[in-house]
Amino acid sequence: MILMRNSIEVKYEIINEVKSLAQDCICEISAIKLLLRPKPIVLIAIYRSPSYNSGENWNQFISIINEALLKVDPLVNEIYIIGDFNVNLIEKTNRSLELTDLFEAANLFPIFNDSTRKNLISGKDSAIDNIFSNNLCISSKEIIRNFSLFDHDILKITIERKKQNSKTKYKLGRKLDNANLEALKNVILRESWYEVINESNVNVAYENFISTLNFHLDSVCPVVKSKIAQKKSKKTVWSNEVQYYENLIALAEMSLKLGNVSNQEATHKSIKKFKKNLKKAYDNSVIRANDEIIHKATNISKTTWNIISKAKNELKSKPSLSLKINGEISDDMLKIANEFNTFFLEIPQKIAQSLDPCIFDLSTVVKTESSVFLYDCTPSEIEKHIGTLNNKKSTGVDDVNLEGNIISSKRGIVSEGVPQGSIFGPNMFILYSNCIRLILKASLAEVVLYVDDTTILIPGKSMEEIQSKTTQVLEKVYMFFSSLGLALNLEKTIWLVFNNSKNEVLNLLVKDIPISNSLDVKFLGLHISSKLKWTNQVNAIAKNLRREFKRGL
Repeated sequence: MILMRNSIEVKYEIINEVKSLAQDCICEISAIKLLLRPKPIVLIAIYRSPSYNSGENWNQFISIINEALLKVDPLVNEIYIIGDFNVNLIEKTNRSLELTDLFEAANLFPIFNDSTRKNLISGKDSAIDNIFSNNLCISSKEIIRNFSLFDHDILKITIERKKQNSKTKYKLGRKLDNANLEALKNVILRESWYEVINESNVNVAYENFISTLNFHLDSVCPVVKSKIAQKKSKKTVWSNEVQYYENLIALAEMSLKLGNVSNQEATHKSIKKFKKNLKKAYDNSVIRANDEIIHKATNISKTTWNIISKAKNELKSKPSLSLKINGEISDDMLKIANEFNTFFLEIPQKIAQSLDPCIFDLSTVVKTESSVFLYDCTPSEIEKHIGTLNNKKSTGVDDVNLEGNIISSKRGIVSEGVPQGSIFGPNMFILYSNCIRLILKASLAEVVLYVDDTTILIPGKSMEEIQSKTTQVLEKVYMFFSSLGLALNLEKTIWLVFNNSKNEVLNLLVKDIPISNSLDVKFLGLHISSKLKWTNQVNAIAKNLRREFKRGL
């Protein structure tokens, strides 16, 4: 008998492939599958007649059990075999051992290890009834003995399946309607704006304007919390491969816990390998599910973007960010945002203070004829351009949640550089450091610049000449950047020699810190080798193509 809680809706199917294995007088067998998540449950009921007990009949019975196990796949499903096997499993006979060995080979173990029947005539205890399962975490089990009702004991087990409670999600937004907007208009018209008009400092006037506007906005159009409509999305149907590796990992971890392994190191390596394969199986299942959704869609473009949006939202719904601040872990978004601001405000000063106080005479730099021209523009053109600027909907790389703009980090003074993430950064850096090419004579080196990546090409007829020139270049470049308050990233600085002879080593130092060597370097996405061969570049492209083809793109 199977009893289910009222709160659990269960669909099931009869496994006819197992039911068809039944043979009269040899074995009665039937099976159903309960379609539950995260793993289906397969229940197999077996009765073996004691009347037909010959060796041939026993072999037929074992063959039927073996065939049934192959059809229900114990590595994928949660299996429960409930049976009256008419073999005393307490006694270690050839038949009892053969039956238990067959079940153990399929990762099925007896739930009850005590007597499950008492013969009323002889008074002998036996265990011809039992339940075998690959679930080692049964919530509870009980043997109920009532001779007035049955001559067999009642075997009772309880399996708990926790139901996921969906949390109601809310969003914050202002209450805006025609009446509120009209009221806001009237309030703003009645406002004198005295603190704004009579303030001589433009920054203070701006702050007064914003605070006054926000006061009226909060009063007339308050921020309210509203429920987000939950869209029911189709769940991904995990492949048999996913369930296979989940079972392998669970079995290996349980074996480690019970101490049933002889080589723990090898088992840990196997678990690590299984988890890696499980990750691939998850990814492949998602890819197949998305391909099926796109294939069935009438609007392929819209469906594709919906899938991308859903994946982004799932990433956002992961546990909130936390950051170690002053030795303590904090998940306060406002504190985290302020900590980021403080870091980016202080780091330029710290870098500048760590540099040598060497001064590079910029007056010796030969000026170039090229220049930058800024064209005149009218106030209306500026106003029109500002009107095109809008807040981006995309999340920043730090993923700090500012939903509803209810919180914002405190203001800070940028004493050096530009604000982190500013669009002025790359352009200002180019203007700031572009004259590096002018401090190096053409006969000494050629400079290739791309934003903050600096590549210097140094020609030479011998390794001694290259060693000498490179040392001069590094000294000049270090002094130049230090004079501008910039620091060389020596960890990412490498040197590469192009020649046809054997690999020779240069001894390059910057302030007693050695510069590392490489036979292959990635330059703006392109692999360049010291022998000017394209093997690594071709391999990188082939690897990307294999990955994309595997995804079915």
